[in-house]
Amino acid sequence: MRAAIYARKSTEQTGVADEARSVTRQIEHATLYANKKGWTVPDELIFVDDGISGAEFERRPGFQRLLASLKLRPPFQFLVVMDESRLGRESIEVSSLLKLISVAGVVTYCYLDDKAVQLDTPTDKVMLALRGFTDESERTRGAQRTHDAMVRKARAGHVTGGRVYGYDNIEILSGLLDAYGRPKRDHVERRVNQEQAVVVRRIFQLCAAGKGMVSIARLLNDEGRPAPRNSQGRRISWSPSSVRSLLFRRLYLGEVIYNKTKKRNPWGIQQQRKRPEREWIKIPMPHLQIISESEWKAAHDRLSATRAIYLRGTKGELWGRPASTLDSKYLLTGLVKCGLCGGSLYVKSSSRKGQRAFAYGCMTFHLRGRTACTNSMVIPMESANEAVLKVLEQDVLHPQVTDTVVRKALDKFKTSQKEKKRNLQHYYERIEQVDTEISRLVTAISAGGDIPALVEVLKESTKHRATLSKDLAELNRAQDLDENDYVALEAELRAHFKRSWETLLSRQITQARQILSKLFNGERVPFIPTRSGYEFKGIASVGKLLIGHAKGLVSPTGFEPVLLP
Repeated sequence: MRAAIYARKSTEQTGVADEARSVTRQIEHATLYANKKGWTVPDELIFVDDGISGAEFERRPGFQRLLASLKLRPPFQFLVVMDESRLGRESIEVSSLLKLISVAGVVTYCYLDDKAVQLDTPTDKVMLALRGFTDESERTRGAQRTHDAMVRKARAGHVTGGRVYGYDNIEILSGLLDAYGRPKRDHVERRVNQEQAVVVRRIFQLCAAGKGMVSIARLLNDEGRPAPRNSQGRRISWSPSSVRSLLFRRLYLGEVIYNKTKKRNPWGIQQQRKRPEREWIKIPMPHLQIISESEWKAAHDRLSATRAIYLRGTKGELWGRPASTLDSKYLLTGLVKCGLCGGSLYVKSSSRKGQRAFAYGCMTFHLRGRTACTNSMVIPMESANEAVLKVLEQDVLHPQVTDTVVRKALDKFKTSQKEKKRNLQHYYERIEQVDTEISRLVTAISAGGDIPALVEVLKESTKHRATLSKDLAELNRAQDLDENDYVALEAELRAHFKRSWETLLSRQITQARQILSKLFNGERVPFIPTRSGYEFKGIASVGKLLIGHAKGLVSPTGFEPVLLP
């Protein structure tokens, strides 16, 4: 018998040895518990989420892998957790999850109280709801305790978040020692970083003088001014967005504003929202002031004037970036990148003979300057689109390639049908063995053996038979296909490829971009500048187009033609 383990801890422990981490201890105890029961726990059936709230469900990668393993026939019979709160701390979601696990034929065990989670009777469901209510209440109280502690830190002038450009975070020690004899940290304070403060003042002066945010970013990069750290793995440089964030940060006036946003919604899911201004906590900290009131006013007067001119030019409409990369008006934006810096290629437009001409160019170069990326090359949008589609037609959606993919998909589906027959035979044999065991137990009870022990074993065997019968019924419900079905399935797959190619050629942009995203596996194709133009190279997986089609057929893997210009 095989068991899976799920371990979760809300707050990630950094700077702690792996063997001392809470999730590590959970896995260790759960493994010992499973071994005691006689179950095996393969490494691939250990699911972990560290540093993620129990109110989050969609953003837990380990939890999502666990859910995916429950589809069709789970590769394990038992799930071991510390207690139900590890699965989540939102009572409605946890109840639904435990029902899903139960319907899949998996029994959940909590090793702390050595009991299976029962959902057989109304009483079981009421007890589960009460435990879920307790877990959810503890999460709410914990969040309130954390918020209260952060408010106290903010009022005391201590750092409650991360680093801010223009300041250094200084650890203040308490004088007490930890278990290793090292001084414990009491809190963190900010101090002005004089080198960065000079840059902050220059940004406000340039803004007041009429420079736009793009111009300021390029100028700072050309001057080699130290820039804020970024989290995208790119070269550190100034961008218009980082300039804008500095211009609107009142900390430079010596004023800390805390409690402006709320991190989670009422369900406990991470969703940052603004709080009403009456809830803001404003703490004056003159020793952190970098710019004067007059410098702030001069810069923001200029920003207000620029905004008014912009709104007049757009008839009062605010234009911005689409909510999703798939919402773009252009075929390749968000799907390709600069081959030198990894930045996005975006669309530039210019007027030629009274008409607008569009071209792709490196966003990093055009918004941050040559010091951030040297790729100044632009390529006409139509030329780039045609080049990509031509390669797809020749190397990826070529009939010979699609024929191979269709054949592999059908072969894989036929293999799954054979696997079903083998599994059916296995279930019939296991049920027959359990029936024989139940018959022996009934005979032993009739003969007057150790009745309490025999009855307990009989209950477990009966429960095991019920689980096997449920799995067998689920497997029997799966549709068996004959040769006519395979012919229809092949026709559907070929028609799907044809529709995909016709959609790309017709330039139905939204649908075409969705198809390209699947072909590129969600990865952006690099465009590398050369003396004669751009060249591009990447991986396109035709099998990704099959997902969700052909009666739930799973696409084959390992057949990924290479995109070459």
